[in-house]
Amino acid sequence: MTIVTPSVITVKHNTGAHTSCVPAKIASPPPLFIHSNYGTIDTIMTIAPLKAARDYERALHRIERLMDAKPGTKTGDELDVLTTLVEAYEAKHQAICPPDPIEAIKFRMDQLGMTRKDLEVMLGGRGRISEILTKKRGLSLEMIRRLHRKLHIPLESLVGTAA
Repeated sequence: MTIVTPSVITVKHNTGAHTSCVPAKIASPPPLFIHSNYGTIDTIMTIAPLKAARDYERALHRIERLMDAKPGTKTGDELDVLTTLVEAYEAKHQAICPPDPIEAIKFRMDQLGMTRKDLEVMLGGRGRISEILTKKRGLSLEMIRRLHRKLHIPLESLVGTAA
């Protein structure tokens, strides 16, 4: 797929056995034209960034209507482009931060039905576990590795963000 921003495009008119090419002048070109063949523009979509919540909602509504589109068709291509725009908008405006490392550990312990005693085997004695879970002691690199390996907690959740 190629993305171009021409000031003049050629539009193919197919009337039966006769095909004619007519240049189409564009006063101010739309943001992007997308076509899948290098020689002709067979699928044209005017797309623009999703700048506001209203644009985002419209894109979601259109995606919902296109969900049954077959890949490789005009509607399938439109669906691909719209989902990419929505993903970019969501990443920018609705980012989900990783949880606090201690909250991630407590959540996983709850999921697995674990107690503090179960953590003692992995991370050390009762006092150490208490300090870790009350955030008086940080996690060492080795503790993070063990928790990730044994409890399958994502590393991103265990490392956390700097305060």
